[in-house]
Amino acid sequence: MKAAVISPIFKSGDVYEAQNYHPISKLSCFYKIMEKVMYKRTYDFLNNNNILYDRQFGFRKHYSTNLALIEVIDKISKTFDDRGCALGGIPGLVESLRYHSYILFSKLHHYGIRGLALEWLKSYFADRYQQVSYAGTILLPLPVTPWSSPGLFKRPIAIPYL
Repeated sequence: MKAAVISPIFKSGDVYEAQNYHPISKLSCFYKIMEKVMYKRTYDFLNNNNILYDRQFGFRKHYSTNLALIEVIDKISKTFDDRGCALGGIPGLVESLRYHSYILFSKLHHYGIRGLALEWLKSYFADRYQQVSYAGTILLPLPVTPWSSPGLFKRPIAIPYL
């Protein structure tokens, strides 16, 4: 259940260039259903208990990444209007997920996610594998972590930002 088969789908351009392929992860239906159930339960818990940072964008209703970009541009414009200087950094999802497991799960425990739910989340991130399937050939499975392959973990919630 914790193994994904990655199929590269050709987009356009040179067929010999890796960046011209879009990876599609195939997981079992059962695992996808379990992932959605746990996502909804975790998201609802964090949201209902006001644990999520109010400026957390990208996966929340009414908090799109476009809105985040508009907000940043607005703040930079105001700073320039006031003859100030603006400096910023934009960490990607991969950088956001570089927390060690201990810190991540300690924070979840601190915010009230405990027992079976916490154990399930620990299990979700542990012992995952992916293998590439191309032209009828399946490569050997390789271990994967959320910070080495964010495409496999599509629902980050806001765990790194707690």
